[in-house]
Amino acid sequence: MPRPWIAVAACSRALPHPKFRPATSTYQGRLYHFDSEVSKWCFDLEPDRYAGHLTVVDRFISGQIQPMTLEGGLQWMGLTPEVMGDDADGYRWAAEYATGQE
Repeated sequence: MPRPWIAVAACSRALPHPKFRPATSTYQGRLYHFDSEVSKWCFDLEPDRYAGHLTVVDRFISGQIQPMTLEGGLQWMGLTPEVMGDDADGYRWAAEYATGQE
């Protein structure tokens, strides 16, 4: 049985997180998880466009990301200390989750 696939909308960070509720969709026997109805809607419009996409976990398991470490994953994404930068909001979003203010 294929593993579930998880999607996160690029626009979801720009909107207040309480408005987002997880959603799921099944396509060709595979269960897809989404961070919001917006992401699900995008997928449902063109499922063939996204259905064959490998997740980062899929790529780790298949050996496409080497070394199979955090550093290997960051390198695969092209993230080096020179280009990573800092969070524009000073990680305020993490503090909200840590204190249960979500």
